[in-house]
Amino acid sequence: MISSSYRYFVAISEDLSIRKAAERVHISPSALSRQVMLLEAEYGQPLLTRKANGVELTAAGNILLRHIHSLLRQEHALKGDLADLGNLQFGHIRIACGNGFATSLANLVLPEFYELHPGVTYTVAVEPGDEVMRSIAEDQADIGLTFNPPSHPAIEVISSFKAPLLAVTSSHKKYKKLNGGLSIDELSKTPLALPRFNHGIRRLVHQVEMAEGVRLRPAMESNSYEVLKSFIMNRNGVSLFPYFSVAQELKEGKLRAHPLANTMFQSTTGAIVVRRGRHSSLAATEFLKHLKQEIRAWENTGLE
Repeated sequence: MISSSYRYFVAISEDLSIRKAAERVHISPSALSRQVMLLEAEYGQPLLTRKANGVELTAAGNILLRHIHSLLRQEHALKGDLADLGNLQFGHIRIACGNGFATSLANLVLPEFYELHPGVTYTVAVEPGDEVMRSIAEDQADIGLTFNPPSHPAIEVISSFKAPLLAVTSSHKKYKKLNGGLSIDELSKTPLALPRFNHGIRRLVHQVEMAEGVRLRPAMESNSYEVLKSFIMNRNGVSLFPYFSVAQELKEGKLRAHPLANTMFQSTTGAIVVRRGRHSSLAATEFLKHLKQEIRAWENTGLE
């Protein structure tokens, strides 16, 4: 078992704040500081540098953190191997996914797998794409679902699917059918709701803006897809989503999808990613098989 002091140190490394980490692990800041002091005394090296707005890891602290992550991977693999002895009666799967995947994952994929294997449990972290990649690279998640993933030496793309971006509006909003779809210039004339700058969609929008010499000024920015959807439903605006992010609302007639003209919007992909060379438990392996079968339906464009 990994010691509590090691787990506390991981929390500090994630928050870079004694106070915030203490709140998350439910102990007092002074008790958490004592745990760090005990580790520093044990290894004879300062592990943290205290700053006015938090802490940062020293070189020794980063070495210790890599060691702890290695131990955590071994512990997770051991638990997976032991659970496999039960022929998938037990097991735990850690999933990191982008905001746009969460609804389809929760409504479609997980319930079907749960019916097949009711003894398996799950942790699902909904994070920006960069955080999904980090969680996979640092082995904090077994499986990642992300949009337009960049290449990464520690990460393997298991499966990918076409996920062109669509202009999504309320069901009452209509555009004239144009050859090739809506231009970015047309988008600039409509109240626009977009994810914030740390999101893959927003970074792609910025690339298109630079290529076409147009600056979009969103009326709404949010890291929540539900907030963006509510805005366009209630304000007759427009947002940009891949089909799988709004599939339920399109089927129910709450939203309408329109093609986009720029080819950069049409070449985007969704992907299943794992850490390269990692040992996968039976539960994670079987879930990957199930997930790869399900995502083919997510390639639908939802266009009328």
